Amino acid sequence: MTATNHRRIGNLLGLLGLLAISVALRLLWLDYSGRELMFDEGYYIPAAHNILRLEPFPSDPYLYAHDGIDPNLEHPIGAKRLIAASISVFGDNAFGWRLPSVVCGTLAILFVYLLARRLTNRHDIALSAAALTALDPMMLVHSRVAMLDIFVVTFLLAGLYAYVVGRPIIAGLMIAAATCSKLTGIAGLVVIAIFEAGRMWIGRSRPPRWSIARLRPPALVFASVLAFVPSILFALNFGHSVFPNPWDNLFCVYTHQAATYSFQSPGPIPQSAPWEWLLNREEITYFKQGVLDLRGLYNPFLVFAFAPVLVGTTYDFFRKRSELSLLVLAIIGGCYLPLVAASMQTPRETYLYYFLPTLPALAMGASALVYQTWMPRVARVSYLVAALAAFIWHFPFRGLP
Repeated sequence: MTATNHRRIGNLLGLLGLLAISVALRLLWLDYSGRELMFDEGYYIPAAHNILRLEPFPSDPYLYAHDGIDPNLEHPIGAKRLIAASISVFGDNAFGWRLPSVVCGTLAILFVYLLARRLTNRHDIALSAAALTALDPMMLVHSRVAMLDIFVVTFLLAGLYAYVVGRPIIAGLMIAAATCSKLTGIAGLVVIAIFEAGRMWIGRSRPPRWSIARLRPPALVFASVLAFVPSILFALNFGHSVFPNPWDNLFCVYTHQAATYSFQSPGPIPQSAPWEWLLNREEITYFKQGVLDLRGLYNPFLVFAFAPVLVGTTYDFFRKRSELSLLVLAIIGGCYLPLVAASMQTPRETYLYYFLPTLPALAMGASALVYQTWMPRVARVSYLVAALAAFIWHFPFRGLP
C-alpha cells in the first residue's frame, strides 16, 4: 500500500472518529429529562403531536387546535413534519422527538468538513473546521433538542456544498428545505449570490467572467428555490395545515416575522442584539434539572475570533483569491449582516441562538487562519486545545445521572 493510500485511510479514520464521538455526545442521556420539554420544544413537539393526533401534553399551548393540523403558524411545517415522522418511527419519547436534531447536528459537522476540503483540498484544515463546529456548546445543544434551527443550518450547508460541486438544482432543493423549516433559510440565496459574485470577480467562475453563461448556476438555484418552496409546502401542508395555498402560508409566516420588528418586549427569555452575540451576551438556559444544565452559549474561542477571522479571510480573499475565505465572507454577509441591519433599523426580538447559521463560517475561517504558514505550530495546537477545554467546561452534564 502506497503512502498516499495510507494517508487517505488515516484521513478517513480521523473524520469517522470525529463523527462517531459527535454522535455519541449527542445521544448521551438524550432522554434524561423524561417527558419534560426543553425550552421551545414546548411549541414544536406539541405541534408534531397535534399533526399525528396524539394525546396533548398537560402544558400544550395548542389545546384549541384541530387534530391533525399544525397549530404553530409562525413557522413553516417542514421541520415539524420531520419531528412527527421520527415520532411515528421511533415512538413518542425523547429519542423519537430529538433524533432528527441529532442526525442534522452530525450532518452539519460532515458538511463543514466537505466544504472546507473541497475549497482548500486540505484535510487538516477541513478536519479542524469540523472539529471546531463539533466543539461548540450551542451546536451541541441544538443537536439535542427538538427545535428548528439545526435543520436550517444543516440544509443550508448541504445546499452550499451542492453548489460548490456543481449541482445547482440540488442546492436549490436544499435551500428550499431550509426555508420550509424556518423562513430564515432563504438567506442561503443571499449567500450563494455573494459567493458567485466573488468568484466572478476573482475569475474563478466557469465559463469565464465575460460569458453570459456564467449566470446559469445561480439562476438555476434561484429558479429551483422558487419552484421547490411552494411545492414542498403544498405537499407537507396537505391535510395538516390551515393553508392549502402555500403562498398564503408564506405570507402568514412573513407577516408574523415582520410584526416582531414593531415591538421589543422583555419577556422571560433574555434577548440580545446581533452585535452582542459576538460577546456571548445573554446566554439562555434551555433546561436545568439535576446534573443537566443545558445552556445556550458559544465556544468563546470560536465566537470571540469573529474579528480576526473577518480580517484574515478578507485579506486571503483579496490577496490570495481563496474560495474558502470567500465562502466565509458570503455566509457572514448572507446570514449575519442582514440581522444586524434589521436590528439597527428597528428594535426587534433577537436571541443568541440566531447566530447559529453563521457559526460554521467562523469554524472554517478560524481553521484556515490557524493553518496559515506563518502561524507557529504551538499556537495552532494551543488554540485547538483551548477550544476543546472550553467545550468540556461548558458540557451540559455536571456529573453522572
